[in-house]
Amino acid sequence: MKLSSTQPAGTAKSPSAAARRGRGSAAAIWWGLALTAVLLSVAVVFRGGEDPPRDASPEVQAQTTAMGQSEVRDAAPTVDRKGQLDPAAPLPEELSLVFGVYQSDRATELYRMFLPVLELLQDDLSQRLARKVNIELRIFSTYEEGIDALVQGDVDFARFGPSSYVLSKQREPGLELLAKESKKGASTFKGVICVRQDSSYQKLEDLRGASFAFGNPDSTIGRYLSQAEFLKVGIRARDLKEFAYLQQHDKVAMAVMLGDFDAGALKESTFEKMNTGGELRRLHDFDNVTKPWVARAGLHGELAAALRACLIEASDEAALANLKVTGFLEAEHGDYAVVEKAMARALADFDPEGLDH
Repeated sequence: MKLSSTQPAGTAKSPSAAARRGRGSAAAIWWGLALTAVLLSVAVVFRGGEDPPRDASPEVQAQTTAMGQSEVRDAAPTVDRKGQLDPAAPLPEELSLVFGVYQSDRATELYRMFLPVLELLQDDLSQRLARKVNIELRIFSTYEEGIDALVQGDVDFARFGPSSYVLSKQREPGLELLAKESKKGASTFKGVICVRQDSSYQKLEDLRGASFAFGNPDSTIGRYLSQAEFLKVGIRARDLKEFAYLQQHDKVAMAVMLGDFDAGALKESTFEKMNTGGELRRLHDFDNVTKPWVARAGLHGELAAALRACLIEASDEAALANLKVTGFLEAEHGDYAVVEKAMARALADFDPEGLDH
């Protein structure tokens, strides 16, 4: 595995043995993660900032900063990105693909989630296509950067939330759905509006006049669907005491837990992960469609078909468990119509005065 960065080559060195010991067991865990990642032939690239994510281990940050651009140039040519290869032409003998994901959770959590399944895809694609395939994992620091990368063809395929897929598809109709995630055969999962365990709020309508934490402004659960739920009970932005977009689901949970906000919206898996001590309580649940995996416009037809087959037939329980899914299902654009409608209503009616600006 190669760790590379958009920064110029640096002179950072690996930490000394004394420094490593001084960091304690937490650093040892992350060092183990970094070594495990090196064994995978998946490259991780940090985008959208001057430095690697702050929550990455010191060892990962040092190695990332130290990597030179020559290593990127030495990689196998990317398949037909931005028209470099006719989609109808035969595939080259070695393929380098870029997989994109935006930072909805901490970067270290995303590594743990995606590296096993990308290694699985890499091996399966190599067998199906009878040629070497390398997959690079590229993590974008914002939803907007991830969407831009897929629309512009800077990544070959991506895993987005439903609203990010809808926004991307509106900008680039040529995007192609590969599959959608499945949870025990189901194609829906829950979003949660939560409060502190000791809160007096008992139902969604009670939040009129409360303070509220949303996630990212482009988040399906963290914004659009939760705002659509508010509209069902007649609550708009002007009816809240205050609200803010905290960007990530775990930050929403922590803000409610600490009492910074009366309530917040987040995905069910983050609610459960952050609520091991029982400090939070579910106030309201709502359904969301599982996340789509999407190919960029113009991806080689044989490659897109192979990727789709790899996902639909994926059966490695351990790798899938890291994504908190049990498999993948066939997908079509109509599967996300309910999300598209909720987005339209939220955009039009929740904050007509533009109070978030």
